[in-house]
Amino acid sequence: MKNMFLSINTYINKYYLFVFLFSNLVAGYSQFPKSIKCLSGNSAYPSSICESYDSGILMSGFNYWLKTGELFKLDKNGNTLWTRQIQGNETIVPLGVVQALDGGCWIYGETSVYDSESDGFFCKLNACGNLDFGYIIRSNGYNYIGELIQTRNDKLIIRQGGSSFLINGRENSWYGYFDLNTREFNKTFLLPLVSRMKKSTFFNDLYFFNSFWFYKESPDSNSYFLGSSIISFDSSMSFKRIKHLSPFDFQTSNYFPDLWSKPYVNSNNDVLVGGTKYQVGASEIFKFDKNLNLKAIMKSKSLIDTVYSEQIEYLSKLDNDNYLIALNKFPPNSSNAKAYFARSDSNFVRLKEFIYGDTINYQYWLRDLIEVSGGQMLVAMSQFKTSNDIQYHIVRYNHNLEIDTNTYPVKNYDYKCQNSITKFDIVFDSNFDTISIKDTPSLLFFSSLKAPNKDDVLVYPNPNDGRFFIYHSFEEPVFIHIYDIRGVLIYFSKLETNEAVSEFNKSDLKSGVYILKLTSSKKSVVKKIVIE
Repeated sequence: MKNMFLSINTYINKYYLFVFLFSNLVAGYSQFPKSIKCLSGNSAYPSSICESYDSGILMSGFNYWLKTGELFKLDKNGNTLWTRQIQGNETIVPLGVVQALDGGCWIYGETSVYDSESDGFFCKLNACGNLDFGYIIRSNGYNYIGELIQTRNDKLIIRQGGSSFLINGRENSWYGYFDLNTREFNKTFLLPLVSRMKKSTFFNDLYFFNSFWFYKESPDSNSYFLGSSIISFDSSMSFKRIKHLSPFDFQTSNYFPDLWSKPYVNSNNDVLVGGTKYQVGASEIFKFDKNLNLKAIMKSKSLIDTVYSEQIEYLSKLDNDNYLIALNKFPPNSSNAKAYFARSDSNFVRLKEFIYGDTINYQYWLRDLIEVSGGQMLVAMSQFKTSNDIQYHIVRYNHNLEIDTNTYPVKNYDYKCQNSITKFDIVFDSNFDTISIKDTPSLLFFSSLKAPNKDDVLVYPNPNDGRFFIYHSFEEPVFIHIYDIRGVLIYFSKLETNEAVSEFNKSDLKSGVYILKLTSSKKSVVKKIVIE
């Protein structure tokens, strides 16, 4: 009987050993944490990471010394399947990579960022990393494509930021629909006072963006204030609401309300955004309701390295009403970031906090974080050893904030591209078409409404909190009148004809419905505005 059990036991052990060896022959051992060198040189800055259609990994990055873009395709265990280098006569900086609906991917970013002007670009690669097509978007000033979303009806939602469309000396962003069938933009919309839009979150048929902006007192002024905004769109990207946060909201010119992290929507439909004041030993989390009314600003105090300033990069729910705070910290008098992770309660009181990695020989700068199928989190960082030895670094965590070193089965079609060229260059000049948007009038849209014609006026946003823009196309001096619902005149001023866009701050008005009337010597236009 004893020998029989030993024989069975030996058989079982051999069987599991065979299964283990076979699975790892196909999938490879887990490579996490994983460091990856640049395709050429030694200066790697990851910009974005995403999960691919086969549960693998796509990572975009920037080679600082060569000024080229790089793309890596890994399987689920971190084994490299193929790589791509993106280069041209200009500096190429990929800002993101996203999965395409056909199994390929989209890469987007900016070019010539160290010159006086830069342009946005995006390109489509198939599942094996071969280029399908690409476009460079030319416009005046500093521009970049900050986000790209593919919809189910063969359209791309492309968001571009920068200073290409200055209004009264202020930067503005725009977004638009790019039709994949006609290969052209069929709608574009301007977002005044929103200069640097960041990543979005989609929840319950709404997109939420956060942004950074600066406000100049006048076009020729050297004095400006910093602020942030949060913006919502519906699933068709029709504008819904915007909330600007400026120093004036807090009765000070010294406080900089910086909405930094990707928005997170909790179970109460509250929109949470992590921020930074570059202050010592704490960060802030801003809480908005779904209508973007500011409900609270919660301070999250550091548990370790309390003399460091902080910058929250990512917020997410863990378990038992706990939240993850992923952030970079900056030592005093230093710009060298260090990656930290913290577990907090629902009020963002930190329960646990730790610095990542071997801090004696390396520094780690957190660049992107995503949640993937199976409940894990993937984090992309820059790993600094010296100024001449900077590598990409990827780590996989479980929801207990423990490094996940497990090996997972990999589907066979992960390897269907292994016989393709492992590395080749995607060259801008010969493979990319150019779209010029320098003089496109349709960029002066403020919402998904029609473009204003010679008899029309647009008010943006509407409803608003008393601060709004008026866009008109009158060709003669214009006077503005605002009446309350009883017909009492409460505001009157003259608009200059050379200011197609004028900004108003009437936050002293009570909530309600008001009548806006613009008149000239030839015509008048009446609009209803709602102040909340």
